[in-house]
Amino acid sequence: MIHSVRGAFLAASNSMFDPLGYITPVSMQNKLFLQKLWKFDLKWDTDFSNDTALTSEWRSLLLDCDTAVQNVSMPRELKVNQDTEIHVFCDASATSYGACIYILNPSPNPDNQGDCKLVFAKGKIKPKNTVDNDNTIPKLELTAMLVGAKLVKLIQTSLSIEKHNVVFLWSDATVVLTWLSSHDI
Repeated sequence: MIHSVRGAFLAASNSMFDPLGYITPVSMQNKLFLQKLWKFDLKWDTDFSNDTALTSEWRSLLLDCDTAVQNVSMPRELKVNQDTEIHVFCDASATSYGACIYILNPSPNPDNQGDCKLVFAKGKIKPKNTVDNDNTIPKLELTAMLVGAKLVKLIQTSLSIEKHNVVFLWSDATVVLTWLSSHDI
């Protein structure tokens, strides 16, 4: 029996252990759902099982969590050498932003692209209490780039990756890329 109360959802959502962010897409959906529950101004122990839409969404999220946790696999070994490349993908939407880091070890064989592994991901939701005009999507995209840059430093330190290794910071936000390439920042 699932208890349809905000506190129970928070407990279930926080029970997922994901220090490297491998199931960030699922945990982000949980955070957005919790933010939605806050908008309804429900007490922690208020039962919302009579709201079929919320209950259905909650059950779906719990199923997604269970599936994600069962299907995630982490590489045991990350090979790092002088040719290792770091690729960081940053993105944002109207509700959230984040970044993920991949380590690529190119292959000397032109027929093989090499070994690429997801190393770390970080996602955040847009704060509920900000004015909508305060955090435009380009500003959230810029924040995602900042998160990505911080993750690069973390990964370089954690995996002892030399500063001369190539780092690619990817974004589809042309406005932000223009901001970053200007000298007026």
